[in-house]
Amino acid sequence: MKTLMITLAMFFFMNVVKGQGFTTDFAVTDNDTIFCKTLTVGHKYVTCKKDDGAKIKIKKVDLLKYACDGRLWEKMPVIDETTGKVQYAMLEMIAYKNGTAIYKENRYSLKEDNYQAWYHHYNVNDNMISQKLTQR
Repeated sequence: MKTLMITLAMFFFMNVVKGQGFTTDFAVTDNDTIFCKTLTVGHKYVTCKKDDGAKIKIKKVDLLKYACDGRLWEKMPVIDETTGKVQYAMLEMIAYKNGTAIYKENRYSLKEDNYQAWYHHYNVNDNMISQKLTQR
């Protein structure tokens, strides 16, 4: 019985200590950084509800980065494999260590009728960004 209680106590303690990456929701545009009580992400707009109850709508096209529910999304360059052109997309940051960031992008495949997760590895050295894709 003691072992069970100690195991449960350690489990709950680890969840409390672990926490989330970002505890405050925010949105960053070219001109402003807005901190929100709650951030709702839609198809075209992001709605920020402030502490005083005011709502602010921001177009997703104008966003540079935002954090919602402890996760961070950033507008990053994505190279199209077929044309070689650079496009920008909102990618979710998964991990960052030693100058290398891993971002996740969900793409919809018409051929397979499902979403595919694409992982982008960005290595930031001398202000250069190199991209390596892996598909899962």
